[in-house]
Amino acid sequence: MFWIFVNYLPINLISRTSLCADDSVLYRSINSFEDHILLQKDPKTLSQWAEDWQMQLEPSKYYSFVTTLKKQPSVFTYSMLGSNLTQVASHKYLGVYITSNLSWSRHCNKLRSKAKRVLGILQRNLSECSKQIEEHAYLCLVRPKLEYITST
Repeated sequence: MFWIFVNYLPINLISRTSLCADDSVLYRSINSFEDHILLQKDPKTLSQWAEDWQMQLEPSKYYSFVTTLKKQPSVFTYSMLGSNLTQVASHKYLGVYITSNLSWSRHCNKLRSKAKRVLGILQRNLSECSKQIEEHAYLCLVRPKLEYITST
């Protein structure tokens, strides 16, 4: 039933929509103040869609995220159901950390931290095992994370 509801979501929206599982993203290039106004219409349309399908939206779970390389980006406060959306500087979307300046450093730092945690777990739990088992665990569980960091 969820897919039936969600497939009707983008029909009346002005901005582009990306749907993946239970995530949805509204996005638009902002070149003028009018673009902000057009993008602001979509949360209102989304709220109406939810009401029509008897679904409840929780505005605190939605946020505004701007990606730009401009030194002075255009600022606009978006709202939904009478609440201002929180503006965030970075967010994890489909497993990738995206920052407002499109830097990969946060994503790489998170993956490096995850690899270090897994390595620590292996060191604590495999200290009594043979070198061959330690090496195999490292190659299967830690190295792929580090290789993924270097390929991004």
